[in-house]
Amino acid sequence: MKILNENLGDYKATTAGADFGIMLTPFRAVSLGLMVQDVVGGGLKLSSKEEDIPQNIKAGIGTKWQSKDKSFAVIADIDVDMTRGQPVSSHIGGELMMFEHLFTRVGYDREYATFGAGVKYSVAAVDYAYKTNDVLGSSHRIGLTLFFGPTVKDQRKSRDEKRRMERQKRIESERRMRAETLWKAASDAYERNRLDSAETLCGQVLGYDPDHAEAKAMMTEIRSILNKQERKQIEKESEQKARENLIAKRLDNAQSLFKAKKFSESRAEFDAVLELDPGNAVARDGLRKIDAEVDRQVKSYMSRGSEKFSAGHYAEAIVEWSRALDLKPKLSQAKAKIARARALIDLDRKMGDAVQAYSEGDTATARQLFEQVLEVDSTNRSARDYILIMDRKQAPVVTMEELKRDDEYWSIYREGLQLFREKKYDAAIDKWDRVLLKYPGCREALQNIEQAKLRKER
Repeated sequence: MKILNENLGDYKATTAGADFGIMLTPFRAVSLGLMVQDVVGGGLKLSSKEEDIPQNIKAGIGTKWQSKDKSFAVIADIDVDMTRGQPVSSHIGGELMMFEHLFTRVGYDREYATFGAGVKYSVAAVDYAYKTNDVLGSSHRIGLTLFFGPTVKDQRKSRDEKRRMERQKRIESERRMRAETLWKAASDAYERNRLDSAETLCGQVLGYDPDHAEAKAMMTEIRSILNKQERKQIEKESEQKARENLIAKRLDNAQSLFKAKKFSESRAEFDAVLELDPGNAVARDGLRKIDAEVDRQVKSYMSRGSEKFSAGHYAEAIVEWSRALDLKPKLSQAKAKIARARALIDLDRKMGDAVQAYSEGDTATARQLFEQVLEVDSTNRSARDYILIMDRKQAPVVTMEELKRDDEYWSIYREGLQLFREKKYDAAIDKWDRVLLKYPGCREALQNIEQAKLRKER
């Protein structure tokens, strides 16, 4: 929507109008645009005669090509301008970017040629444009632009780092969330005077967070309360009868909890029985059954975690091993596997950062990250291949003429070409690797290997 106002001497007029526009990107390097001006518009009446605002339609197409290192780019655009009652006019323009900082431009505007140039460095850019016109003559335009805020590259890097931190926080927060969930359950059991359950849950909380001060305090208080309750019970009845009643109650509760698969709580009940009667056969048998069932479930969780780990689903493997820790909080094997999975998640991030740095041409950072990956995983072939590629690119260049003079290795090079044509990419790579062992500066062999690897990934 827009408001148009026109003044001419003592006359003035105002009207409203509306424009419509749309832009599409059907392909990565191609953009299409359409704009209709004054699709809805009124007229302007300065004196006695009202004049309609003519409708204008513009349509255009643009394309952009950029080199892999982003130091060179070509942009081309063309559009047509159709105003009601006027002949159709066209506009053509192109821009060449060189070395990221220099720009040259040429164009065609309503039967007149135009050209320009520009320089961009750091936070400033200077642009120059020249245009001819039969009525106004030649015109020169010079512009200065200042840029503020982070670059797109810095913003992308910041977003990637933020995502990595969020992934780490999600994995680390799972342990804290589990401890917090158990703590809420313990608090609820305590408020309902289910002190035995609250004590067991506090023990589980401390298994996840040994420094949880509130759980420690509650467990101490519960033990004190339970001890007082048990002493009062013994005082009311004869010591033997009270013990037998209490043992029977705890055994019944322990067996019910076992059937409900609440093994930690059931274990606590059987342990309490053994504190009163160390030779109680029912309690000992119950503990053996709990151990057997817990071992079975722990084995299942550990096995499923190993399957997830082998498939490369490290976060899901951590979840399965954490469930095993719920049953056995001191299970060192699960803790070690979780630590290993977290290390591999961090390793994947470093590998991704290294590949990104390599693709952006930052070979120093890429080499440092690849070496860090190999410190943790010395068998990582991708990291070794990238380092080998960087080493070979730094070797003195070997021309094809020099290679042709070595009959043996020229034959091996050609055998690799034949295997590549037959789509036997692994065999072709092996041939070119043999060439690079003797001639590490052979750029053609390096390029051929990269192409073969790309074909393999398709």
